[in-house]
Amino acid sequence: MAIFNRLLADCISRWEIHRKKNHERGEERVDIYCGCGIFSLQNAHILYVHFRDNVVQIWIVRCSKKSPSKEICVEVKKHMDDFFEKVFKKCEVERHFKCPTGPSQKDAMYPHDKLKKDSSVYCDYHEYELPSLDLTGCWFSDDRNDGDTTAVIDSGTASSGSSIFSGQPFKKEYDDTLSQSMVSAMSEQMKSVGVLIFCGKPIGTVFRVGSRCVMTALHVIKIVLDHSKSGSHDNTRLESDETFINFNESPCTPPGIAYKLRKEFIFNVDLDVAVLEISNPTNLPQKLKLRKAATWATEVSLIGYGHPGTPNKHLDPKCQIVTPSSKRIQSAQALLQQNSGYYRSELGKMGLDPGLVDTGYKGYDHSSKIVFDCFMEHGGSGAPALTYENQSVEVVGVLTHGLPLIYFSLPENMKCHFPNNLRLEVGAKMQYIFEWIKASVPADIVQDLFD
Repeated sequence: MAIFNRLLADCISRWEIHRKKNHERGEERVDIYCGCGIFSLQNAHILYVHFRDNVVQIWIVRCSKKSPSKEICVEVKKHMDDFFEKVFKKCEVERHFKCPTGPSQKDAMYPHDKLKKDSSVYCDYHEYELPSLDLTGCWFSDDRNDGDTTAVIDSGTASSGSSIFSGQPFKKEYDDTLSQSMVSAMSEQMKSVGVLIFCGKPIGTVFRVGSRCVMTALHVIKIVLDHSKSGSHDNTRLESDETFINFNESPCTPPGIAYKLRKEFIFNVDLDVAVLEISNPTNLPQKLKLRKAATWATEVSLIGYGHPGTPNKHLDPKCQIVTPSSKRIQSAQALLQQNSGYYRSELGKMGLDPGLVDTGYKGYDHSSKIVFDCFMEHGGSGAPALTYENQSVEVVGVLTHGLPLIYFSLPENMKCHFPNNLRLEVGAKMQYIFEWIKASVPADIVQDLFD
């Protein structure tokens, strides 16, 4: 640990510590922890230095769809090599490489000597072949790999590791193609999806329903009602000049009409859904068609502002629906349970409640929920989940939250290590939203929303 602390000090003297601002609380988080440091590099690259089981793991991510810069990776590796050479002098430092989405344990790493000898290795975690050059390419300045990869690294002390994960195989394993008619239909639906702006910030996705309303996730509205998280809700905030809806592709583009909301609205806590009335319904985009009955679709498409790389509105097509009894769920639960000890330990070190691990995938199997895999993340809450059948588009659900719940309590340095195959998204089924609204409001309002 003493050597790792020296490494952290050396990194601090060379690179800027990563900082993240919480604009809602007016606070700034400095990403230096016990056993971990996060540093900002040039050109939107972030360096993670992590110590676990006497292994220093180092990886670099680039905050975009582009691959990490080979030049930056080589420069960081050279600095680390120089540091460990000075520390250990005559002792040889071992380098290991691993798949970044695999577990952090040492047995998931591959010695550099093996990668030089073999053209590929077998990843036990993903049960998939990994080309050796795709694991090592960005970390060396020769021509063995041109850096055309999609992720990053781990490297270290007396045992060290680094990882680069290659792109998907040339042949896709699934069909996410869109017909011309589907593209045209979805393009029209996108015009009816907007973003809720509060105090100059996009806080969630909304979509048009009825003659003058929008629907979204309830927790999105709670951000407005209780901005300071004091536990006291103020509905008048919905009518303030700081709150409005923007239907433009970019939330940064000023709207021709800033659509305002009325303070009275209906909501359902269990479904995490809210319906709000627009007070100035002039030139609204068309309303979306809501499905009242159950759907037997195997996939949905999402429209919202939850793309992790850009704040703009996006279509996330053909997201596979995950059934409660599927192997996908069972596998995710089993893997989370296998690593529960690690997450408990790490949460405890950071002063967080280890019991968060026990929440797991709670509620995924409730009949009112629809579970699926999608690319959207923070900002996508409230997005409509749509199906396309017989030239018709219908909303069958509303995106409300992700699973497992523990992921959203993890610090950023642990989130980037959390395997994507353990993550799922959850929505409220429109069938249940219809039943709730039908039992809660007059028949003419139900007809306006659903017919």
